[in-house]
Order: sequence, then structure tokens, then C-alpha cells
Amino acid sequence: MFVKIMTVLAALCVLLVGGMVFLGMDLRDVIAFGSSFGKSAEEPGVTVLNRQPFDINASAPPPPKVKPVEPALPREYAMELGGAQSFSELSARFARIAGQNAEAGFDRLEPRATLKDTLEGLEARLLVGPFATQADALTACSGLALPQDILCRAVPFEGEVIARQ
Repeated sequence: MFVKIMTVLAALCVLLVGGMVFLGMDLRDVIAFGSSFGKSAEEPGVTVLNRQPFDINASAPPPPKVKPVEPALPREYAMELGGAQSFSELSARFARIAGQNAEAGFDRLEPRATLKDTLEGLEARLLVGPFATQADALTACSGLALPQDILCRAVPFEGEVIARQ
């Protein structure tokens, strides 16, 4: 008789635990529920948590709308006037070109340097500007007196300010 009673009690426990899990309780909740019998909420070490209702038919909240970030377009342009191995070489180049193009107001422009990775290693590039548009930079390129080995092209105005000689 004792064995039959224990078997029935064990079956009831399995049904009770299974029902609690079916209702959305995880195993820790079931264990906490079972161990809280006979204890009052005022006893130290007992924490009573109310589970939030779970609606299986509820839809998930819509994902937040994310505004795509567009890359910042350069606001100013420069003339790129070739490369060199050092910033001091670029300063000397700027001084030579400024001397040859003083009447065009070239010396009022700001010389800058950027580094470009090439097959031979890093190369310092001379940028002179700023110009409001790429077309303005190209127009200035066409009006410069340049040595044969220097090509001029319009690029975004960036880089570090270099010393004037």
C-alpha cells in the first residue's frame, strides 16, 4: 500500500512540475516554487518574484528605425601637386611653385601633406587649397605653371599643415 501511495505522489509531482514548465516556468522557478512552501515572504533569504504575463499571440515590438549614415562628403577641395619622401621636400616644392605662380595668388593658399601607401613605401603628397568645389580646384590646376614632372589633380582637402619656406 505504501508503495502505491508513493507512486501516486511521484506521478502527481511529475504532473505538477510538467504543468509548471508548460506554463512558462523554467526549472529554477519550479525549484524556487517548491522550496518556498512553509516559508513566509518576510523570512530573510526569501525573494518573491512575480512573473510577467506571457502572451503567445503577442507580436514582438517593431525594431527601432535606424537612419542610414551617409558618408560625409568633402566640403573643400585641393590641388594635389605630386609626392616626395619628406614633408620638408614638400615645403620646398610649395615654395618653388608659389614663386613661379605669385601673380595667381598661389602663396595665399594653404599647403598640406598626406601620406599615401605605395609599392615603394609611404609617400608624402602635397595638397594646396582650399577650393569650394572640385571644378574650382581643376580650374586652378589648369592655370598653374608647373615643372614637367608634376601633375595636378583635384582631391579632397585634408592632411596636416606643413611649414612654408
